[in-house]
Amino acid sequence: MQDMWTDRQLPGRVIDITPSVVSASWSLDDNGLDTRQSKGIEIDFWLFENATRDARYVIIDDEYVILDSQLPHFILTNPFDGITDLLADRAVALLNG
Repeated sequence: MQDMWTDRQLPGRVIDITPSVVSASWSLDDNGLDTRQSKGIEIDFWLFENATRDARYVIIDDEYVILDSQLPHFILTNPFDGITDLLADRAVALLNG
């Protein structure tokens, strides 16, 4: 992601990426947790550990695997197209408030 951001000369920088989560098992786990939300939980934890309360951030993913509270920060990409100029502009707009 960081190389692609640089190669496409997009503004700003990618500061981190959550680990990959296999989302093929879209069901309830043994504890009743919807495994589709595992990426959203990882993001929430990363923000808790690393960001200030009012931090601006963008989640860019080709799967809808976020928590409902993260929707205002989420940009869904097409897995075949990736980050287009239009989506990059939207990400920058979100970051600029």
